[in-house]
Amino acid sequence: MTPRDQWNWEEIRVFLKMRAELLRLDPKLQVRFDESDLVQETIVRAMNPTSEPFRGQTRGEQFAWLLKLLNSTYLDLWRKHHADIRDVDQEQQLRKHLDDSTGVWIETPIAGGTQPPDIAERNEQMLQASIAIQELSTHHREVWLARAVHQMKFADIAEKQGTPLSTIARWYREATEALAQKLSISGDPS
Repeated sequence: MTPRDQWNWEEIRVFLKMRAELLRLDPKLQVRFDESDLVQETIVRAMNPTSEPFRGQTRGEQFAWLLKLLNSTYLDLWRKHHADIRDVDQEQQLRKHLDDSTGVWIETPIAGGTQPPDIAERNEQMLQASIAIQELSTHHREVWLARAVHQMKFADIAEKQGTPLSTIARWYREATEALAQKLSISGDPS
C-alpha cells in the first residue's frame, strides 16, 4: 500500500462523505453536526502521522480502516455535543449501531489471512457506488438513500421532506435509473 501522502484523498473524501450522509439520514442516529465537519475531521485524523497507524496492505483494508476512523470521529463529535448529559448506555448503543451499519459497507479479511479477490472486488464496487450516489443531485440522493438504504416508505419520505408523494416517487425512479446507467446495472437496488 502506498504511503498516506500518496493516497487519493479526493476519492477518500467522496467515500467518507457518502458514509457521513448515510449517518445523517439514519433515523436511529441524531446528528447535531454537519457531515462535512465529520468528513473533514476524519481526513485530518487520517493524515495525522501521530494517529493510529494504518497497517493494511490493500485498498479494501484502507477503506475499512478509514470507516473505523470515521466511526470513532463520529463518537467523539457526539460526545462533544452531548457533554452536559453523558449517557454511557446511549453511547454504547450508538457505538453498536455504528459498528453494525459499517459492516454492511465494508468487508475485511479473516485475521491473519489475505483478502480474497471477491471481497476486494465488492469493496471496489462499494466505492464506485458511493461516487455515483454522490454525483446525484441532493434531492435525488436523499430520496434514494432514504428508500434504498434506510428502507423508508415513500409516504414517510414525502412527509419528512414536505414534498408531494408523486414527486418523491419520481425522484426515486430517476435516481435509480441514473445509478443503473452509471454503474451499468439494471433493476431496483432496494
